[in-house]
Amino acid sequence: MQRPEPVDQLGIKQTEYEYYKQDDMKNVLIAAALNGKEGFSDFAYLFNGKQYVKYDWDKDKPLPGYPRNLSLWNLPGSFSNGVDAAINGEKGFEGYGYFFKGDLYAKYDWKKDRPVAGFPKKLSIWGLPGDFSSNLDAACNGKGQYAGFGYMFKGGFYVKYDWAKDRPVSGFPKPLSAWDFPTSFLSGVDAAVDGGGRFSRYTYFFKGDKYISYDWKTYRASKPKSIRALWGFKHIWKDKNPSDEVKKKALLVFIENTGQLPLPSGTPKWIEDNLEQLADTVLEGAEKAINNFEDTEGNLYDKVVLLEDQTAIFSELEKQLHDFAKNGYEIDIIVQAHGNSRGFSGYQHVSISDSDILSIKTSYGKKLPIRAVYQMNCTGSGLNDEWRKIGAKVVSGADKLNYFPEPLMSLFWRKWKSGLSFEKAVKEAYSDLSDYLWIAKNIGAVANAYKESKPVISGNGALTI
Repeated sequence: MQRPEPVDQLGIKQTEYEYYKQDDMKNVLIAAALNGKEGFSDFAYLFNGKQYVKYDWDKDKPLPGYPRNLSLWNLPGSFSNGVDAAINGEKGFEGYGYFFKGDLYAKYDWKKDRPVAGFPKKLSIWGLPGDFSSNLDAACNGKGQYAGFGYMFKGGFYVKYDWAKDRPVSGFPKPLSAWDFPTSFLSGVDAAVDGGGRFSRYTYFFKGDKYISYDWKTYRASKPKSIRALWGFKHIWKDKNPSDEVKKKALLVFIENTGQLPLPSGTPKWIEDNLEQLADTVLEGAEKAINNFEDTEGNLYDKVVLLEDQTAIFSELEKQLHDFAKNGYEIDIIVQAHGNSRGFSGYQHVSISDSDILSIKTSYGKKLPIRAVYQMNCTGSGLNDEWRKIGAKVVSGADKLNYFPEPLMSLFWRKWKSGLSFEKAVKEAYSDLSDYLWIAKNIGAVANAYKESKPVISGNGALTI
């Protein structure tokens, strides 16, 4: 079996090597990669330009809501515009990630989830030989009997770093042919990442749209396979330039139950008010507890705002939408309120009408960057056109009365967060509702209620979170 450091098979003297040129950077799909540590150990982070993707090793696919902006890592200086390579420290350097760019490197503290102050510093501090003091292509750590060593790659060569001794191993660089790579990978790689979870015996090397897996038990590399086909990158970095920043996403949840209760005629006003206030508080609290909208901030959304109680009014809705738009956010909206085909209820039963919705565009001066609107108000489909006219790409609302705001809301929310398209999330939530109703759905009144609650979708249903 071949091992990572055989005798120089190309007969190139260590003082006379030269590097093969990498492919044109426009063909790079993954430019750098790094596994998370501490509380992030189940994930890999794949970088390209100003963007990154979070990969779930357990589910074997990228998380929904990505790519996101590299600026969220708060890396110093030009590192927020892209990195060349990355590696996690071992031995006395465990818990830190190291990012390389040009002739500099930055240090990241996984436990504190932030960069270490005082960086970047010169890569020359590492003492890497020859041209390895700048413009690294990739890096990874060894496993098995090679654990405790880091490997840095540049062009068709690599060097070995001893973490315990905090210095390079002598006798390097050596050619990539030592790794049993296929011919197309011998001239260099774009990035590398150590496998996690059930893939921990492998290191993955990326080049263009291809990747290979290196097995640390057999010391053999696989044949090249498609990243897009097998890593869930079908649409990632396909039509949008990773050199540009990703549009920030905001979620606006308008939640106002208003506590409407079918109380007997003649109920004293003070009793009615108190019972409705109690119902409002309990039902809205339950809704928030079930769906945890705010937990998606910093993950699937850059900003989450809930309008409830005194803020669940038209002026606040208009102001928040305008603020999001002015600050460069793309907006998703959830409406959880009573309503009809002409509007929905806000605080103290004050209606927000179809003409109010249209006026949001008028006061802003142009269409707003609204992506999706999911409505739980009865006959919400009557407002689909109004939301579309002010900029929404896709909208869903009940055909008639919505008898089942729960579990429809939580069913949709779970599917939407998982990465399903808007149309699939809406339709599957409605389909799953029938399973919740079980035998009761065959009863005439229940069957009719189910039919009236059917969602109507307008716009681009292929949109994802």
